[in-house]
Amino acid sequence: MNSLRTSALAALKSWTADARTVVVDVESTDLNGRVIEVAVVDLAGTVLLQRRINPGCEIHPGAQAIHGLTQADLAGQPAWDGVVDEFEAVTRGRNVLAFNATFDGLTIARSTEVSCGSEKGRLARKAAEDWHCVMGAMAPLMGEWDSKYNDFKLPSLARAVVFANADVTGLPPAHSAVGDALRTVALVHAAALLPAKEFAVNEIPDLWLAYRPRAVSS
Repeated sequence: MNSLRTSALAALKSWTADARTVVVDVESTDLNGRVIEVAVVDLAGTVLLQRRINPGCEIHPGAQAIHGLTQADLAGQPAWDGVVDEFEAVTRGRNVLAFNATFDGLTIARSTEVSCGSEKGRLARKAAEDWHCVMGAMAPLMGEWDSKYNDFKLPSLARAVVFANADVTGLPPAHSAVGDALRTVALVHAAALLPAKEFAVNEIPDLWLAYRPRAVSS
């Protein structure tokens, strides 16, 4: 079996075996915007944090079309500087996963910098560099090649859930922070149990998928 796929499967197994593992998901004002909703859940499905955030700026229509959150939905909600300490408390010392770690990590860091200043933003960005990308791990397991990037295609959460046959019955809606965080939990558990025999041998170069900028725009 291709060693990249072996590494991805080993990573999934190690994440599920670590009692400190949590999953983070955010919804944002735009692709390069600010946090408007955040959730942190553990691998038992316990919600450790679930908050909506008033970003202090407009929500891009394209983003709103995906998550459905409006300015009215966020009226009266705290700014990020009123939530960031709680977020840091529930993720500190944890093994942090996100489906798209680049997007979620940079959105958290950007919001922290805007709300709390450059130094706290720098620390948030540095912390996010240690997060693990579930999308990056799923890409070689799903095995679709992207000739444009000479790398595996990065899947959507919905497609990865179907591939791993993850049970998402009864979860909150997709494209909500808590709904997608819990879907990622289900995905990680299901993908960690995939048998090696399902993965075909091939000659694709062994480029480890981790925290990488192109995941933001894919």
